[in-house]
Amino acid sequence: MQKDTLAERMRLFKETGISGRELSGVELEIAEEAWAEGWAQAQTEVAAKLILLGQMSLEAIAEVSGLSIEQLREIKKNLSCS
Repeated sequence: MQKDTLAERMRLFKETGISGRELSGVELEIAEEAWAEGWAQAQTEVAAKLILLGQMSLEAIAEVSGLSIEQLREIKKNLSCS
């Protein structure tokens, strides 16, 4: 458990550029939220590119991206509207 917590904090320090001190509770929440938003955006962008390639089923893209079929259908619908 402590290893996981330490690894998570080290990842946050590297990705947020904060180092040399402990993050306060608020700073940690902000950093985690920013990381989660960035990750979600990256998942969406990768899924959109895979959909545009047209070489994988939505089920396969869901497996790779971690997004639901419903989310992928929405992305696909938005790509069709563009």
